Amino acid sequence: MATSATTTVNNIPSKMKAWVYSQYGKPEDVLKLETDIAVPDVKDDQVLIKVVAVAQNPIYPKRMSGLFKANDSPLPLAKHVFGASKVAATASSGKLELLKSLGADLAIDYKKENYEDLPEKFDLVYDTVVKLPKS
Repeated sequence: MATSATTTVNNIPSKMKAWVYSQYGKPEDVLKLETDIAVPDVKDDQVLIKVVAVAQNPIYPKRMSGLFKANDSPLPLAKHVFGASKVAATASSGKLELLKSLGADLAIDYKKENYEDLPEKFDLVYDTVVKLPKS
């Protein structure tokens, strides 16, 4: 007979700190530390993670300045933000068409091909999962 265990943590604070911005501009002008943000409610299929340290993604200042919005696709943004003339992206074979629909000029199945072994050469490799030591 299978049983499920539920762990309840009683020391979750009701408030948290967060760096936020509510208008576009230079990060040093618009980024503010808020210390009284409500901790989000956690649903049954979610987890709450306490973050101890973070790093700033180089895209964040571009978003804060209004160059693009949070729901813009990152692949066309590579052309706009980084000045790329051609964008290649990697995914598993089931996601290659999605990459093309998001604006990738070259969709690479990372399970079958290593981008370093391809005849195409890349000026910039932006690794969002820190798996490529040369990116």
